[in-house]
Amino acid sequence: MSSRVQEHVRHRGGLGAEGHALTPAAGLLDRIGGRATVERLVETLYDRIEADADLRPMFIAHLDGERAKQKDFFCEWLGGEPEWTRHHAYNGLLHRHSHIHITRKAADAWLAHFEFALRAAVESPEHRADIL
Repeated sequence: MSSRVQEHVRHRGGLGAEGHALTPAAGLLDRIGGRATVERLVETLYDRIEADADLRPMFIAHLDGERAKQKDFFCEWLGGEPEWTRHHAYNGLLHRHSHIHITRKAADAWLAHFEFALRAAVESPEHRADIL
């Protein structure tokens, strides 16, 4: 990763609730099977979102581009190349979601779909726990 990109993503990290790291351990992307595993995870997640009558309206009409962006995001977050930052991180996640009224119910539904997709794509319970 170039020093310019490293500086751009330096703010990512730190600690969340109860002292948990906001990013997974280094090398997790490789340990779960690389981009192919992330692609399975995102495809399963978005297939479930497409079928969810409550969540689907919160997304744009055609999800192909969103699927691609999400794959780049998760690969980068799991320790891969910063493709999401290079191509999609122009305004940040807060701005990206600012037009959507995300309720606790919607967030819980998304997380349930994500957990299902994670179980389908990542074999190791330890790796799934690291990602969650």
